[in-house]
Amino acid sequence: MKPIDRFFRRYILSVIGILLLFFVINIVLIGILFLTSYLNGVKDSVFPMERFSNLIEQKNGAFAVDPEANDILAQTDAWAMLIDDEGAVIWESGLPEGLPLKYSASEIAMFSRWYLKDYPVKI
Repeated sequence: MKPIDRFFRRYILSVIGILLLFFVINIVLIGILFLTSYLNGVKDSVFPMERFSNLIEQKNGAFAVDPEANDILAQTDAWAMLIDDEGAVIWESGLPEGLPLKYSASEIAMFSRWYLKDYPVKI
């Protein structure tokens, strides 16, 4: 019975070894993925909306923008626009070419939840 016991012991140990190797390889691959993302400078998708909106003020019918607002846009590689009640763009900063300057209420409702052309939208 000793050869049979030895066979099963080796079988069980090899299965445990293979499972441990599998988990170690997965952990290493996930670590490499996160490290690569970090080193490639993946930008944080959290845009400081409240801080940004506090830096824009309306004075005498025109919008005064603090330079820090432009810094925020530059750091996050973003652009911004303000739309009035009729759907016309009344202020913009870095607006991509090809985007319309007037929107209907249904267009605003659609892009406020998803994308405007190929650009993700935050409201």
